[in-house]
Amino acid sequence: YQAPTTPTEELLTHIWTELLHLDQIGITDNFFDLGGHSLLATQAITRTRTTFNTSVPTATLFDHPTIRELGAVIDTAAAAGSRIPSIARADRGGPLPLSFAQQRLWFLAKLDPGSTEYNAPEVLHFDDSLDPDALARALATIVDRHEILRTRLVTDADGTPHQVIDPPGQFSMDKIDVTGEPDPRA
Repeated sequence: YQAPTTPTEELLTHIWTELLHLDQIGITDNFFDLGGHSLLATQAITRTRTTFNTSVPTATLFDHPTIRELGAVIDTAAAAGSRIPSIARADRGGPLPLSFAQQRLWFLAKLDPGSTEYNAPEVLHFDDSLDPDALARALATIVDRHEILRTRLVTDADGTPHQVIDPPGQFSMDKIDVTGEPDPRA
């Protein structure tokens, strides 16, 4: 066992012991020999990026699987100024442009108006313990919190599409009781 000798190694050791559920990890212990796998590697790198605010690709852990090696890479990246750029807030002063995915779906909708290609209907069965009012409140909270669920795509006078984000408002949920129906799923 070799104990951490730098602040970077100490922080990495803390991240790894939490993820791998181990009490002690030495700086020369191999992440994958300790039980790490690709999913845990992704979590380790995500926590590493957050902790050090440094852009470190996931592949780096596969190439440098010990705390000593990964710590040296992080220290080098930090010294070179390799920081994760902050995400700038979108300018809300004018029309909001469509994302690439929205542009693609907008184009497809124009090619085939009224298509239900991207609708995914689903029938859900709830037992008697479901509180419909609580479900409606929970869904309303989600819609209030996530503006993408309140976003419409509209065109301006030139026919250029843009996003319009509606303010949080009333949320209604229709309740249909099909208890007496011969085929409730229909």
